[in-house]
Amino acid sequence: MASLYSQREAAAILYAVLGQKSSLANYDAIGNQLQSGVILNSDYIASLLSSTAGQTLYGSSSNT
Repeated sequence: MASLYSQREAAAILYAVLGQKSSLANYDAIGNQLQSGVILNSDYIASLLSSTAGQTLYGSSSNT
């Protein structure tokens, strides 16, 4: 089980990027990956942005 800190971090990133909530199991799974260094916060954010929900929200957005 991921630490509470890592679970909260996963939840905060998901909510900040997509405005969505998820299940405790998902927060734990992502939290474990963040905690163990399998993925970085930036990797998780990139995966959310490239997801269907991310593309729906930001697909035509540009940072320029």
